[in-house]
Amino acid sequence: MLCSQGTAQVQLAHIDGEDQGATVSRLYGEVVIGGYLPLRVRLENKTDRPQQWGLRARSSIDDHRSSVIEFSKQFEVGARTAEVFDVLVPTPSIADFEQFRNTGYYYGYSSMQVTGTLVGPEQDLSFSCYSSGNTDIDSILLTNNVVDIVGYGEQVIPFIPQDFFNDGTRYVPPGERLGFQLVQLEANTMQEDWRAYWGFGMILLSTEEWKSLSSLQTQALMNWVRAGGVLVLPDWNWARGNIIPGVSQDDFKSGECHYGLGRIEVGPIVGGYESVNRRVFDEGAFPLSNPRVSGVFGYDLQDRESLGGYYAVLIGFIVLVGPVNLMYFCRGRRRYRLFVTTPLIVLASLSAIALYSLLRDGVGGEGERFELTLFGGDSNQALRVQSQGADLGMIFGRSFEVPEKAHVERFSVPGAAQKRYEVDGSKRSGDWFVSRSKNSLLVAWAEPSREQVRLEVNGNGAGLKVSSRIKGTVTPFVLKDGAGNYWTTESLSLGETKSLTQVDAEEVKDLIERLTQSKARRLYETAIERQLRGSNVFFGELKNDANPALATLKSVAWDDGGHLALGQVVLAGRENQ
Repeated sequence: MLCSQGTAQVQLAHIDGEDQGATVSRLYGEVVIGGYLPLRVRLENKTDRPQQWGLRARSSIDDHRSSVIEFSKQFEVGARTAEVFDVLVPTPSIADFEQFRNTGYYYGYSSMQVTGTLVGPEQDLSFSCYSSGNTDIDSILLTNNVVDIVGYGEQVIPFIPQDFFNDGTRYVPPGERLGFQLVQLEANTMQEDWRAYWGFGMILLSTEEWKSLSSLQTQALMNWVRAGGVLVLPDWNWARGNIIPGVSQDDFKSGECHYGLGRIEVGPIVGGYESVNRRVFDEGAFPLSNPRVSGVFGYDLQDRESLGGYYAVLIGFIVLVGPVNLMYFCRGRRRYRLFVTTPLIVLASLSAIALYSLLRDGVGGEGERFELTLFGGDSNQALRVQSQGADLGMIFGRSFEVPEKAHVERFSVPGAAQKRYEVDGSKRSGDWFVSRSKNSLLVAWAEPSREQVRLEVNGNGAGLKVSSRIKGTVTPFVLKDGAGNYWTTESLSLGETKSLTQVDAEEVKDLIERLTQSKARRLYETAIERQLRGSNVFFGELKNDANPALATLKSVAWDDGGHLALGQVVLAGRENQ
């Protein structure tokens, strides 16, 4: 089934057999680049015994001529019951898309697609979903209640309605090209997994939709905002009188509140179409998905270029297998020796190539990994990010484990060959790591956490003091208060309470410079700059031996390059218990 633009939830495939029933639906109106496509799977077991189902899905760009992600998941349905499962199928990353655009298959447009098979005990169910003409790597998510659908012949285009803009205009002036992809969904299908919103720079919700969200749906959206997303709520009067989790009404200034690396905007968008363009493109609304920000080794890395040794082996092979073999080893009546000498020469050449590769590149490799933790104050959530780069030699085992609901993305795609990434629960395998290349990888996940920093005024009314529930030591500890003043202490450890010393902005710049002297400089600088747009926030380097970095490929000798901690402080009286 072709998924057309301008629609949200659509049934892709359905079967109703004697012993089983199954339906697969997609919940987004488009398939986004570098994000996820939520699928809703409804399974019905009509027998008296449990049934096992398996889902195999494959996402790619333009008919599998680009890199592909193969996703698999298992389901179990009890006897005489029907269950509904929401799954997130990952799509190729921005780096994969950029690589595809440099191939001869790209003609100025592309089609993201997800195909798959639901394997049942009685009958299999195949489905497919296409998003045609997608050339934009930036996306905005809208619900059906905040979008106007305008038809132009056979093309259906969604428009943001007038009440989201203060000047009464639609978001695209007549004759203007859509500068980014609009993706629709129905509000009752909002996901409880924050990864569903990865790849979107902005999400627009109506007031009624926001109020209808469950606590888990709200938590997922707030984790996405903390990671850098922009959430827009149009009703300023309502927002002023209601509590948004983790956000104080005092935090709203000029119609917006900076929260983590992102922000929440309330009231009509000022500036119309140009304002949206600026926020999505110029400001880089979702920095963690930007390879130039989060990639340790940078962007558009290539395989190693020095091939002199391999050319030497190839020339030697040609000389041996041809003139030397025929005119020396097997000349005259000794031609029968070709059946022995030729395989031996081939084997010797292959051995020489393997030996040269091992001597040149080694086994495994060396890498460096950098951590970033965003503490959510009294939201009881923490967002953890690990950006890592490795200079790889010959690798043999390429599988690794990550947290169950972690987002994993490659920021370097070496070579022109098609890459295949496999996702099965917490296990990743395939071409996430490629021998003899530079590898840049990002892993991000959210988890429950009561780690926080509590802020209060000293008893004598002069100065501030903080107490820490964060495991490890933050050094230096830098705070920006609600008035925009900076405070610091040399270190703050778990269980400690310390008074802070006020410092000027120049001293803070020196501290930031000290903290960002690494290969993760762009990531750390961006995170600190975004965090300091808010108030009552802190940052510092976290020393925590009890919580080591995430181990990915174990054959690589990893060096821990740094761990940056950022977050909102909890004002005295508001901390979680």
